[in-house]
Amino acid sequence: MVAFDLASYFRRLGATPNGARALRQDLVRGLKDYYIYLYGYDRYGAETIVFLSDRMARPFVYGFALQRIVHDRRLSDETKVNAVQYALDVADYGQDLGLPYGLLGGVLVLARFGCLDEADLRYALTLIAGATEPFRGLSREEFLEFTERLLADERLPQVERAAWAHTLVARHLGQSGAAALVDTVAGSDNLAVDIRRELCRAWAYLRQPRLDVEIPQATGTPRECFVAEHMPFWMAHLPSFPQSAMVRLGLVWSVRLGADPAELIFDVLTNDHVFADQVWSGVADILAENHDRMRGEDVRAIIAAGIRPPAPTGARRKFYRLGMELFGDEYRELAGRDSAGSVRRWAAKI
Repeated sequence: MVAFDLASYFRRLGATPNGARALRQDLVRGLKDYYIYLYGYDRYGAETIVFLSDRMARPFVYGFALQRIVHDRRLSDETKVNAVQYALDVADYGQDLGLPYGLLGGVLVLARFGCLDEADLRYALTLIAGATEPFRGLSREEFLEFTERLLADERLPQVERAAWAHTLVARHLGQSGAAALVDTVAGSDNLAVDIRRELCRAWAYLRQPRLDVEIPQATGTPRECFVAEHMPFWMAHLPSFPQSAMVRLGLVWSVRLGADPAELIFDVLTNDHVFADQVWSGVADILAENHDRMRGEDVRAIIAAGIRPPAPTGARRKFYRLGMELFGDEYRELAGRDSAGSVRRWAAKI
């Protein structure tokens, strides 16, 4: 591995003397952030700078410094853009510690400055396609903004934007903001309704979305050649096992996007489902939003199913509450006789 050379890095970024001093501080602080991430404390203190030439040669570690650089008000926009481009250049696909930490945060900075071209966007998305927690290092506001910008980027076909959004959401793995991320994609007017319906159907039924994504042809640049080589694999292997919020909200958004609520509910409840808790919760949400346009006997039948096992206790409370709102205190009495003590205690308090 080639050592990280400060002088060459400063020249690469076009840093002024003042900019070089700020960058040096950001690199050291970024390395400290890495050690805190790794060990839980600032392992080397004042000696951290000694390890720059070795540790910053690892793209993953450089990503911690990049987080400092892009938020440093002392640095020019040009320097920040060059720092992000450096991260894309040194990314080592398929290698341990080969992807810069928080890479998509850097890509977001390029987008904010109007410097993110189509090839670099695809390159970054292809690099990160196999990573768990692709939004690692980004705040909730940042990854939601990134997703919104991706969905609105008309340089990419809608089906491609939907495919990238799907893999990002699925690999977010239920981290904080997962539900907001699903709502951002399913509720985006930048995707056609039929595409969003397909995403939601795939999420609810634990399968890959059926999206016919066209792979762009390479025109000679290394990044475009990389995309042409690796993007087909990731489009063929879109995640088919979603995280929990995708299942619940996939059901809810399917109805919001035109599915018949009763038909969808009866269909999903007749199938064994790995995410049974999320299915029952989603059914309760659908019923709460759509009971007024459903037949009364269907509503009663669904509530009757929802207040009995195997529906989980959290969902049962939702169904009991909905039954009380629609049909009266008979459901309060039923809740008081529920087999779960937590439900009975809940019923006694309301």
